[in-house]
Amino acid sequence: MHMMEVPNPKPSWRDFGLGLALPLPLFFQADALPSLYQDPWDAPEGLGLPLAAFAVGLLAPDWRQLLSLPRAPGPRLALQCFVLWVLGLAAWSAWGQPVAGLHGLQWTAPWVMVPYACLLAEKESRLRSLLTGLVLGTGCGLLLLLGLGCWELAATAGFPGRITQNRFFPGMYQLYNYVPVSLVLFGLFAAGICARAPSRHWQRWTWFFLLALPCVPLLTGVRGCAWMVSLGAPWIAWRWGGWKSLAAWGVGTLALWAGIHRWSPQPLVLEQKTLALWQQPELDWPTRILGQRAEIMHQYFGLVQQHPWLGLRLLPPALAEPASGVVAKGAHNFYLDTLAWAGPLALASFLALVFFALRSLPKLFSLFPPQGRELRLSAHAALAAAPPVLLLLSISSNLRTPLREPLSALCGFLLLGFLLAWAENSRRD
Repeated sequence: MHMMEVPNPKPSWRDFGLGLALPLPLFFQADALPSLYQDPWDAPEGLGLPLAAFAVGLLAPDWRQLLSLPRAPGPRLALQCFVLWVLGLAAWSAWGQPVAGLHGLQWTAPWVMVPYACLLAEKESRLRSLLTGLVLGTGCGLLLLLGLGCWELAATAGFPGRITQNRFFPGMYQLYNYVPVSLVLFGLFAAGICARAPSRHWQRWTWFFLLALPCVPLLTGVRGCAWMVSLGAPWIAWRWGGWKSLAAWGVGTLALWAGIHRWSPQPLVLEQKTLALWQQPELDWPTRILGQRAEIMHQYFGLVQQHPWLGLRLLPPALAEPASGVVAKGAHNFYLDTLAWAGPLALASFLALVFFALRSLPKLFSLFPPQGRELRLSAHAALAAAPPVLLLLSISSNLRTPLREPLSALCGFLLLGFLLAWAENSRRD
């Protein structure tokens, strides 16, 4: 039986603050200061402050409970195996190359979101505080991006096809990869939460998220975002309001595209990328889609063949295998990166955790819409997390964020943790 919540529980400001802050640091870095997004081999001190603040603010009060989660032995073994194996490789390599120790922290830091999500699934009042913060923080993040687009239009009578590094904010980070993907992840999740909220006030915000999300790929030119929005947002609109809502979302999205296209002095980057898929028929489809990344992935396959068991031991190719001539810092594919950098055991551990989180999806989707009964908040969180998690796993080139930006990777692992927590609870019930 589930533990009953006390009447009118007090909100957890720590969880609310974490939810509010998670989507916002995606945008900013401080020039000439330790940055959240600097590559570790360029500035190893860049992670010192954020990791310390994260550990003190989040882990310290709950560290005993987090160590025992997930409660099911299979997922817990997969998580512990990945973390211990990666940290072991990092410690081994750090004797000669200290940068490997930082890589170990970068790879394992986002995984703490999995037991954290499992913990909040057992404490509904804390989960409600986190979700409230996430919805508000994501809304602020989308408003910030839309505001930057309007600012560009007003100041320059258009923007050059995409917003990358905004000239008005020196600390604005480049918005061409993981930042838009993370924002879309949280946006889809927030739309799912608002769509099933008991309050009509919160339900109205569903339209804000559904119509703001298409602006992310249109303004930044990220195809992965376009893929996620084009599949995730219609599904939420249809499940929320049926065919009428789906048709309204389609009309609104076309109107947004027409307006942005009208004010752009040149074709949007997203349009150019889409047209390029059909303009080189002599190339095979993987090369058309991946471009130069196809060659980089081929190079990383070569590294896997040279180091089949331990990988590069958490070292960049330029340090671990300088004779290979590989200079790319990542394979642009999370699965291949994991295999090349940490070996098959790390990849198998991650895939095992994904399996445990997704194996109860058919049962989860059968709850939508609720069959005449009220669902627990953890079930709502899992239902909202399912579409963005499935879409994230399908665009593995942007799941590579744990290699470089642990804070921006927290969103993906947090949503995966909500699915795992519900899968565990559903099997116990």
